[in-house]
Amino acid sequence: MARVRTLMTVVTLATMAGLGVGIGGCQTTESGEVAAISNFSAESNFEAGVSAFEKNDIPNAHVRAAAAYSQSPKTKKYIALLAWTLLKQNKLSEAGGLLKEMNEIDPGYPETIQLAAWLAYMEKDFAFAESKFKEEAVWADNHRRRPEYPRRYRASDVNFIGKIRADAANGLGLLALARGDNQTARRFFEESLNASADYLGRSDVKAALAWLDNPQAAQTAALEQNCAAGRDVVWKNFQAGLYSQALAGFKERISINCPQKEESLLGQGVVELALGHYDVADKLFYQAEAVNPNYVRAKVAHGAVAYSQKKYKEAINLYSAQLPNLPPSEEAWEWGSNALNNLAWSYYFTKDYKNAAVIFEKLAGYHERTTFAAPLTGQGWAALRMDRKDEAREYFEKALKITPNYGLAKQGFMESFR
Repeated sequence: MARVRTLMTVVTLATMAGLGVGIGGCQTTESGEVAAISNFSAESNFEAGVSAFEKNDIPNAHVRAAAAYSQSPKTKKYIALLAWTLLKQNKLSEAGGLLKEMNEIDPGYPETIQLAAWLAYMEKDFAFAESKFKEEAVWADNHRRRPEYPRRYRASDVNFIGKIRADAANGLGLLALARGDNQTARRFFEESLNASADYLGRSDVKAALAWLDNPQAAQTAALEQNCAAGRDVVWKNFQAGLYSQALAGFKERISINCPQKEESLLGQGVVELALGHYDVADKLFYQAEAVNPNYVRAKVAHGAVAYSQKKYKEAINLYSAQLPNLPPSEEAWEWGSNALNNLAWSYYFTKDYKNAAVIFEKLAGYHERTTFAAPLTGQGWAALRMDRKDEAREYFEKALKITPNYGLAKQGFMESFR
């Protein structure tokens, strides 16, 4: 039974990430980036949300789903997508609130039934979950038994019905597996694969079948798959400001023995730092170093702790010691860029404008394909403090061409005329 529980942890987390199988009855082409969502129609936001959800980009999917829902709060599929994004973030109470709304609008809607099944499953109410998975199966089978099926059905409807049937079988298979009834579990998993080739949880169903054939090998493969997918998710959650989810994700990666434990410890520390828990963050960075004494990101992170507390001389010492170990360049603004930026401003705030200018210049040339406004603005302020107003003004002008509303550059530009 312990091995079954391990499989449930490793495999079904990914399966439940694909809850909204019925949503996918539509074709989507939008990338789903979070940008000016108010300029899009509710349907465009929905389609972009589905696309992001299918790529496991849950923060983006959530923003788009929330936008569609706010624009049309009574549209069932918009409520459903928003609910799936909440389930993925383990916000069961909020997802339950949306389920209540769906029940009030249409209790027989297949995704109302589906959402109820998986919410009960996640809340470990397995008896109710089983009843709802069976209800899903009955809904799909009632359509498939009709004489006109599939000939007189639209292809998209046939696809939708297949996904619902596959989802029901998957859920029933997982419940059978939890009971230790491997034979029944296998039958349901095979039904799921036969019901739909487009079911979002299909790869996880295959993983469950592989586990039944060879538990140890399949468990290892599932763990590797889950860890690889989860790494991007937790960092995206952090970048989206979803700190509680990111923190839980980093902790989960450690609990299921994902590779690179030092990165998960660092991730926890970065979240705690963002929350202002400086001592906790610093301890986590030291723990990351204990796992891997050569982990430069953890060493650099101590500088971020000092900088965040305005201990600029300490930050200078910590960052300077790691300068030779930073990446020689970066494609995007990443941790090396942050280190250089913080070091330059630390020099600035200690009135060492010459060294500040040197580091800002290094940062300005740190990205081969992209020019950022931040280092140019820093160069402008350093020049301004050294009474080189014309030079400063040029830097601010360059920065404002890149980011016209950059407040720090605007402020410096105005000051250069005084």
